Amino acid sequence: MDNGVPPEDPVSQALAREWQQLIRDRIGDSPDLQARLDLAHDNEPELLKGTWISQTMVTYIRQAVAACSPI
Repeated sequence: MDNGVPPEDPVSQALAREWQQLIRDRIGDSPDLQARLDLAHDNEPELLKGTWISQTMVTYIRQAVAACSPI
């Protein structure tokens, strides 16, 4: 992202898949819980304070995930 690599790039997509797996490892495979987590990130910016994750990064990851082909 910082180097201008677009979310549609295969490298970004591979990292997005890895990110998805990390999330699933933590919260399980519940689409409802994932949607609530996304909503919390959108509506509660304080949740990201003190982490290395910015709202810009969340947006980039979502774009890369959306660009991923189904495995």
